Amino acid sequence: MSRRPNILLVMADQMRQDAIGGSGCGTPMLDSLAGNGMLYTGCITTSPVCAPARASMLLGRYPSEIGVLDNSPHIVAEDAPNWVRALRDGGYHTALFGKSHYYAYNGAYPDMRLMEGYLASLGYEAADEIPGPRVCGRLLSHMTALWQEEGLIEAYREDMASRYGRNQAVVRPSIIPFGLYQDVYPARRAAEYLSSYCSADPFFVFLSFPGPHDPWDCPREYRERYPRCQVEAPLGPMKDASISRPRGLFDEPLRYDVPTAHDIEEIRMDYSAHVRLIDDMVASVVRVIEEKGMLDDTVIIFTSDHGEMLGDFGRLYKENFLRSSVSIPLIISGNGIKHGTDGRLCMLMDVGATIMDIAGIGYSDGGVSLLGSGMRDIIFSEYRDEIMASDGKSKLAVNGKGEPYQLFDLASDPCETMNLAGTGCPEERRLLAEIDNHRRICSGKA
Repeated sequence: MSRRPNILLVMADQMRQDAIGGSGCGTPMLDSLAGNGMLYTGCITTSPVCAPARASMLLGRYPSEIGVLDNSPHIVAEDAPNWVRALRDGGYHTALFGKSHYYAYNGAYPDMRLMEGYLASLGYEAADEIPGPRVCGRLLSHMTALWQEEGLIEAYREDMASRYGRNQAVVRPSIIPFGLYQDVYPARRAAEYLSSYCSADPFFVFLSFPGPHDPWDCPREYRERYPRCQVEAPLGPMKDASISRPRGLFDEPLRYDVPTAHDIEEIRMDYSAHVRLIDDMVASVVRVIEEKGMLDDTVIIFTSDHGEMLGDFGRLYKENFLRSSVSIPLIISGNGIKHGTDGRLCMLMDVGATIMDIAGIGYSDGGVSLLGSGMRDIIFSEYRDEIMASDGKSKLAVNGKGEPYQLFDLASDPCETMNLAGTGCPEERRLLAEIDNHRRICSGKA
C-alpha cells in the first residue's frame, strides 16, 4: 500500500460464528474475504448482548469496567478514550452507517437524528444511525422517517407486537419493502458515501447491520429466493453431571414458549436467508470500493457483536455463555494481511487495538492487536453479574454469587452438552481462580 490503508469495519448483529460457510444459504462474499485474509476461529464476544458488547469494542475495556452490563438504559461517555476518535485525530475520515447502540434505545432519545452531535463527539465525522429491528417502530431516524413517508410505521409496530407474545417463533417476511429494509438501507448509505469519496486521506467506515437479529422477518425476496436452505439440526439436550450444582441466569424460566422442532427449522431457514442478504449487502459495498480503485488500499474486517441460539438447547436469542451465544465470526482481509486460519483466543474488544495497528497509530487500551504474535491465555465474557472464563480447553461460568454453575471440557465436548459444574474437578478450581482475579482487576483492587 502506498499510504495508510482505508479500513472498512463491518459488524452484523447476532450472527453466530458458524453462520459463515457450512450449511445454509451460503456466504460467498464472506467466504472470499476469509479466503483472501485471516479467519479467527477462537474469537468470543465480551458480552452476549448488544449494548455491553458494542461499548466494550469501542472502548477496549470489559463491560464491568465501563458499567454497561446489559441493555438497560446507558450511554457511553463522550469523553471516554476510544479508538474511533483516535483514528479521526490521526487523519482518518470516519463514518458510521447503521446501528451503534452506544446509548439507550428505550425511547430516552426518541429522534436519533439529534444524536449526530453525540456521535461526532465519539469521533464519527459522518453518521446515519438506525435503531435495532425491535425498536424501529418507536425511534425516528433518517431511515424510519422514510418509512413514515411511505405510511409503514403503524403497520410495522403492529407487526412487531404480534411477534413478541408468548409465542416468539413467528416466521414471516418483513412488511418493509426491500429497498427500505433495515439491512439494505445502511449498505446503500455506505455505498453512496464511498462512491463520492475523493479525499487523499484514508477512510474508516463502520457499516453496522442490525441483522440477522430477530424478528424472523427476512425480506420476501430472499425467502422466495432461498425457500428451503439446508440447515443443521439444533444442539441439545444438555445434561448435568451433578444435579446439586449451583444455579444461574441460564436456569431461570424462559420468557417465551419453547419453540417446536418445526418452529426451529423455520427460524433457521429464515436466519440463513437473512445471513445471505447481509453477505450480498457486504458484496455491494466491496464492489463500490473496487470500482473506485481503492480495494488494494483497503483492509476489510467482518465480525458480530454476539451469537444466537437458534433453538440450541431449546432456546432462542443469546444472554448466556454457550458457544452459540458467545462465539463470533472475525475476518480480517486485505493487502498485507496473512492468509489462513488463526485459532488463537481473542475477544471482540481486540478489534480496536487491531485497527489501530493497521492504521499505524499509537494507541493503548485493553485490547490486543491480532496482527502481532501476542496471545491471550484466558478469555472472558460478562453478562449482568455473571462471568465466563475459557482457556480454549475448558470453559467455566459463575453466577452472581461467584459459584460455578456451568463447566465444559471443550476438548472432549466441543458442543457443550455435558455440564461438569459441581464435580469439583481441577479445571473448575483453576478457572474459578482466574475469574476471581479478573474481578479484582476490573474493580481496580488487584
